Amino acid sequence: MTDTDTVQQLATSVEQIARFSGRNLASKIAELEFNLTSLNGQQIAARLRVDSIDEKLLDAARSIKRAAAQIDVVLHALGILVLLPSILEDDEVVESLSLGAGTSEARRFDIETNRRIAEFTFIEWTGNDNVRLQKVFKDFYRLAEFDTRKKRELWLADDAYILKT
Repeated sequence: MTDTDTVQQLATSVEQIARFSGRNLASKIAELEFNLTSLNGQQIAARLRVDSIDEKLLDAARSIKRAAAQIDVVLHALGILVLLPSILEDDEVVESLSLGAGTSEARRFDIETNRRIAEFTFIEWTGNDNVRLQKVFKDFYRLAEFDTRKKRELWLADDAYILKT
């Protein structure tokens, strides 16, 4: 399957799910719950056929979920790549770069240069952010405790929430 085929398949899947969801998914779900109550299996199957709810629609939802599961990694990688040229000093050289999820012994931080170590977080704060706060604290702690003379930096897409907690 080519990249073009993959993109087209994902676009088709999004279109199918958008048609299913309508303007308000909660209303659609409530409508289905109401309309399917007191029906037997054959009646439900007939109703699902009328509404085009089938294995193809389920596969479309699975396809979108697989693609969406990777979006955090894509956002992290693109965020760092877009920022990198503007934050590096003229004579600063990247020694190690970790664009994906997680770290390893060879790539301890998102960026390690001849002058700095840095972690990046592109979190959108929602108000119920305990897990996100723990991730930021872990990054902060790892940077603070690492034995180096290099500058330590923690880059956040939005620091307002962190600064008020």
